[in-house]
Amino acid sequence: MTPSEELLDSNKMQLFCDAIPNFTNYSEKEKEIIISKIREYCSQTLVIPETFTLNQLQGTQSFIIFDETIIC
Repeated sequence: MTPSEELLDSNKMQLFCDAIPNFTNYSEKEKEIIISKIREYCSQTLVIPETFTLNQLQGTQSFIIFDETIIC
């Protein structure tokens, strides 16, 4: 779990934007609206499951297994 304010830094915000299909094709105004909605979402809770949120797995019964011994 990650404090929501940590997800609002520019590096994490870029991860959110990268997860949106064709984000770079949106107008600057549309991008601002989307980023504003992301910030609003993050501000609604104190902690956020970062991995699930960034990978768009919220609302599903999903799990991810990470094997830190495998290096790609």
